[in-house]
Amino acid sequence: MRKKRKRQGGKPRKPSGGGAAEAKAERDRQKKEAVSNIIDCESVRLSEGTIRGLLGSQLHRFGAGSRVYDPLKEEYADVSKAEVQIKPDPKDGNQFRLHINGKNIFQRFKDLWQSLRQTLSRGIPR
Repeated sequence: MRKKRKRQGGKPRKPSGGGAAEAKAERDRQKKEAVSNIIDCESVRLSEGTIRGLLGSQLHRFGAGSRVYDPLKEEYADVSKAEVQIKPDPKDGNQFRLHINGKNIFQRFKDLWQSLRQTLSRGIPR
């Protein structure tokens, strides 16, 4: 018959009751966030390698001549020398969103579109 070993160290073990359910809930939340981030990245047509890096919290810098797809205008936009990263959403800190140069990518596209519309409504200077 084997002898039971005494646990070394001063701290007693915590009972494992509700911790497993909380850990599962946290994993489920993280999976949902990852899926929404992947959808954001795919909607602007980033490569699979770039998406993997961004999900790993890496900063990605685009080179000269780089472009991403703007789903609002349904065309490609120039993002030369821009920095892209997945960051917490300022409106909801529990969610993470794709940011370009520190600004939510979809908000940036909306702002660029508004700027273009205002320029066109004023007339093009000659």
